[in-house]
Amino acid sequence: MENDYLSPLEGATSTNYYSWLDLATCEDDLKQIRQALRQKQAQLAALHSNGPSEQAERHKLKQAAEILLNSKRKADYDSTIALELKPQEESEPAFLETPKLAGSLPPLPQTVSSVPPPAPNKPSSQLSQDQIRWIGIACVLILLVSVLVVPFLLSSDKASEEVASDASQDVGSASTDVGKPDGSSVPSEAASPPYAESAESTETFTENASPSESSEVAYETSSPSESEPPEMGIPSTAPEESTDGQVSPMESPTPPKTSMDFPEAEFLAEINLPQLPSAEVPKPEPVEIGKVNESAQKELSMRLDSGACDLERLYRFELIPVSTSESPSWHVIVAVDDSSSKALGVPSNYRPLEEPVARFFVESDGSIKFEWNPSVKYPAVEQLRNARLLISAATKTHIVALRKAVRREGHVIALEDTVDEYQIHLPALPAPENIFLQLTQTDNIALPVEIEPDSRRINPNEPATVTLGAPEDTVKAQFRVALKVEDRNDLTITIVPRYFSNDRWNEFTDENVTNTINRLQRAISDGKREAQESLQAISALERQIASLSNRRPANVQEAGAISRALGQAKSEHKSHVSKVKRRSNQVPASYAALALLYRVAAMGQSLNNNAQLRYRVFAVGSTGEVDLIVADSTPPSTSSTGGFQIPNRFSSPIGDWILFSKPPMRYEFLSGGSFQVRDFISNKVTASGRWTQNESQITLEAQGRSVVYDLKDGVEMRSDDGIGLFRQIDAP
Repeated sequence: MENDYLSPLEGATSTNYYSWLDLATCEDDLKQIRQALRQKQAQLAALHSNGPSEQAERHKLKQAAEILLNSKRKADYDSTIALELKPQEESEPAFLETPKLAGSLPPLPQTVSSVPPPAPNKPSSQLSQDQIRWIGIACVLILLVSVLVVPFLLSSDKASEEVASDASQDVGSASTDVGKPDGSSVPSEAASPPYAESAESTETFTENASPSESSEVAYETSSPSESEPPEMGIPSTAPEESTDGQVSPMESPTPPKTSMDFPEAEFLAEINLPQLPSAEVPKPEPVEIGKVNESAQKELSMRLDSGACDLERLYRFELIPVSTSESPSWHVIVAVDDSSSKALGVPSNYRPLEEPVARFFVESDGSIKFEWNPSVKYPAVEQLRNARLLISAATKTHIVALRKAVRREGHVIALEDTVDEYQIHLPALPAPENIFLQLTQTDNIALPVEIEPDSRRINPNEPATVTLGAPEDTVKAQFRVALKVEDRNDLTITIVPRYFSNDRWNEFTDENVTNTINRLQRAISDGKREAQESLQAISALERQIASLSNRRPANVQEAGAISRALGQAKSEHKSHVSKVKRRSNQVPASYAALALLYRVAAMGQSLNNNAQLRYRVFAVGSTGEVDLIVADSTPPSTSSTGGFQIPNRFSSPIGDWILFSKPPMRYEFLSGGSFQVRDFISNKVTASGRWTQNESQITLEAQGRSVVYDLKDGVEMRSDDGIGLFRQIDAP
């Protein structure tokens, strides 16, 4: 498996609940929808488990019900689904190099022409003799007229040109008189939105902030016929620092466009809303989100998706079109969310706030901007940062995220601590149940990678596991990744590293692996010394027992003494034999465990401060996703990984190897290409043969048979049938 087992994400898309529920796309029959939801609920209930994948499915079912059973949210959702099923006809023009232009959705319903198509032409029948006669007469008449009229036309050509020149001057003066009223900056069609609000609310908001008082972005315009085309677009600005203290790459501008190339409408994919009004900054500067030309303003409309916002599952943000004499605008209000179960019993016309909290408006140069109502005092309106703005303009629907994602480097794995934890500050976090973390890619990992759950996305406090190594490997590594929401403004990501050896998971840190290696080496040294002492004692006791057994007592007292001495010698002999057997099993097992730990240390050297995890944290709304954190850039490389110092490195099998069997056997690989097999306890030779090496494959040949072993990190050999040899590593 390759390191980039996941392709980079293509962008936020909405889940197709219709195909998931086996429904027709954009199904309108509520009875069919409810029946499909009940069937899916019954399927999930039959699983009788509550793992991460099942919880994710139940959460998905809940979101499907909230969207498909609410007419307004379903209409927005159906528009998004229609885009995904419709092939894109033309590519979006570039607005800025980063961020990219927002994706396009199907346009809002337009008026369909009622003019019927022309009827197909019927094949003509064969011409009659009369018709042929009349056609001949007509041709003669046309020839006569041409001879008489053409000279007259040539003589009056100069006079015709003078008349045409006078007429064009009259038309130019007339068009100057028929201009727009003074102060009007938009066409009359755009000045009359389909809905109107009360004069009181309109007057209040207009006094607080008028388009003329807001900051403007300069656009250069000129005629396309000039020798040098003018530059169009947003001028470059200084890069904005992200919340983690690094300069965001999202602010680099695109090369300027000429007026001939300038599209009807273009928008940023994401913006940062200004800070709320305060005593220090009573009226924050408006923020520009894009630009539309005069023709696109005629069909301009907006709507909000606030499904990811944390508004206690009771409220939502709505846009209300406002009719003004200067330019079109839309007020942002807080309304009761009728689709929420918590909203039952709340009057539908109830408004938590009596006045708008913000507005979107169009400037005279066509730029669309956002600004807060200077009198807003409700802190929860910060949740507007988690909404998506859907703008229908120029026959397309553009999506603008009202929060810029925090751009970070991919996380580099560090194996110094038992828990690798870091905190990211994000103001006004969305509702926790709408936040997800998704692992997108791994780098600098030369091992097979497996991610659980299969979706690679988790809610807060639901762990994801990244396992390195094949299922049959005796040594593997694993990273347990979790996302925590500490408060409304901070996210914490934790990574717990572990390694698998000797059929269990252990703490994967440099200190723990090094200490375990040292402890095993001491145990091996002590075990070998104790076994050697017991073997020497056994030899002495066997001689003593033989001597006592051959003695002839002279009397009863001497016979009793010999009997007691013989019993004691046999008891000590039995004890030492038991020690040798125990150590003969423990020492080979310790050698095997030590060889595996050397493999763990080698894996730690390759991963520590080198392996990378790339991820994104996002919130799910009603029509799509809003990125909060995107950690996908490459961090700077380090010259040394550090840690996990291994005393010896092995590239050939020369040395002693342990076959952990009953009784244990020791394989001696000699430099001349021969090997011997000895009994680990008695050291007697039981077999011999030849060995050859081809890269990591070691072939043993003895008594007409051959076995191929795979050499792993120079300390373990494993055959195809699972037989393992472990290098006998002694303390330096």
